Amino acid sequence: MYVPYGSKTQYQSAAQWNGISKIIEATTAVSNPSAVKFNAYVVNGQVQISNVEIGKPIDVYTLGVSLISRSIATNETISTNLPSKGIYIVRDGNQSLKVINN
Repeated sequence: MYVPYGSKTQYQSAAQWNGISKIIEATTAVSNPSAVKFNAYVVNGQVQISNVEIGKPIDVYTLGVSLISRSIATNETISTNLPSKGIYIVRDGNQSLKVINN
């Protein structure tokens, strides 16, 4: 499994990843993280997504690339319930962020 540089130890110690024997640190898919225009963070099992462009689809995926939510932004901030603890990818157009639901 490929993980961002500097995060290998956290993945190795996380219960949901203890069955993975090969964890490799690599660069992230976002070459310039400061270029990402929206924000996403988790509060009480919900991902809060802000600074999104109204009218655009916002997708939330599991790491296994299963789509769990697709919303069309009707205002600059939306929220989506996450089904369980874990790592999720939030996608706004061609930009993505990773969030963790502890």
